[in-house]
Amino acid sequence: MKSTIALGCLALLLCQAISSLAFAAETRVALVVGASTYQHAPHLANTLNDAGAVAEKLTELGFDVETVTDPDRQKFEESVRRLGQRARGTDAALFYYSGHALEHDGHNWLIPVQANLQTERDLRFEALDLDAVVEQIEGQAKFSMMVLDTCRDNPFQRRFSGPDSRGVAVGRGIAPLQTATGTLVVYATAPGEVAADGMGQHSPFTAALLRHIDTPGIEVRQMIAEVRHDVRQATYGQQIPWESSAMEGLFFMNPAPALTDGDAEQAFWDSIKDTADPLDLTLYLNRYKNGRFASSARNRIMELSHQEQRPDGTPRHESRGGLPGAIYQGLFYCERQVAHLTLKVYPQIRESIRRALVSFGPEPTSPIMPRGEFYVRGSLDEHSMMLTPFEWLSRPNGDFEWLTLRGYSDDGGKTFAGRLEKGSCSFFTVKRIGENSVDAER
Repeated sequence: MKSTIALGCLALLLCQAISSLAFAAETRVALVVGASTYQHAPHLANTLNDAGAVAEKLTELGFDVETVTDPDRQKFEESVRRLGQRARGTDAALFYYSGHALEHDGHNWLIPVQANLQTERDLRFEALDLDAVVEQIEGQAKFSMMVLDTCRDNPFQRRFSGPDSRGVAVGRGIAPLQTATGTLVVYATAPGEVAADGMGQHSPFTAALLRHIDTPGIEVRQMIAEVRHDVRQATYGQQIPWESSAMEGLFFMNPAPALTDGDAEQAFWDSIKDTADPLDLTLYLNRYKNGRFASSARNRIMELSHQEQRPDGTPRHESRGGLPGAIYQGLFYCERQVAHLTLKVYPQIRESIRRALVSFGPEPTSPIMPRGEFYVRGSLDEHSMMLTPFEWLSRPNGDFEWLTLRGYSDDGGKTFAGRLEKGSCSFFTVKRIGENSVDAER
């Protein structure tokens, strides 16, 4: 038990060290702004808590963070200008804002705490045009991200309908931005809708963001999908976060340690070395014909063959008690395309080997992705998976190859993240969504 704990601690330290090196290899900058104590509008209860917690998380994730709270317009502008300067040549630049904002005449305006908006003519002098933030970070970093926890109920909207109004409509929320290449914009709610400030310590959106932003190995768009799910549930469908993306490639807030062939082979062998089923060992030899444990696998197969029959003629294969089936859903990434992925793991009855059905198909952002299904088998437990394809059920037209899934879980098998064996499809992430009680036919 002590040696197992020691190895677990060592593995954790190695993962932390590798993740730290991943952060160190990238240059990341961020500006976090929270506006709460408005002088001419009701205070917002949670925005400073939101900004402080997000700044702390981003710092842990390797960002050089500047935090600005309750800014006037000049202080706001100066911090945005510094962000643009700091972002030059970096790998990632992020802007987070929690406070009042509004849309007017096609422009989005962030509202500093001293703003005294009597008519829409005051906006240019009292508020900050969101386009100014876009201009500062656009093209400066390889990847840019804007997170807008705004659209709380707008206290200024009623004022803009008075006698001095120019008759231009004031939007209920904010309008979608035109995103530049390499940019991801995340909104706390859909365009034109109002987001909740929340009854607890954080707004529903930022509370969900804090839960998921440091998940190891999850790509940023999948992370936002998890945030959207949580917010929709927390607000009973009244608030649904939304994003606008012009990203090229992938970005990970908390990169998972890369899996080497040696890591995968060791994990595979550790999962089957004590097996009583020759199929497990044969699967290992098919994958690692000249592997480090190949001779041990062959010796173990020979040993089991001598033990195959009991004196009464019944098989000697041992059962591991049977593990339930499960259904996982998530995404995998092929160059610039994103595909939906479903993994149906069949219940384990007698054999130690696990079997599953992999289904893939298009996502809204990648409608040209084909659909297909194939069977896999291998090892899968609460810590790791190594599933190798063996039969197509539905193969797409063209030169489309199946892929081995190898990954790890750090939450007891609730989620898995890992690499795909070959080709341009390099990364997948899945989350357990339910049970699969159907026995495998193959």
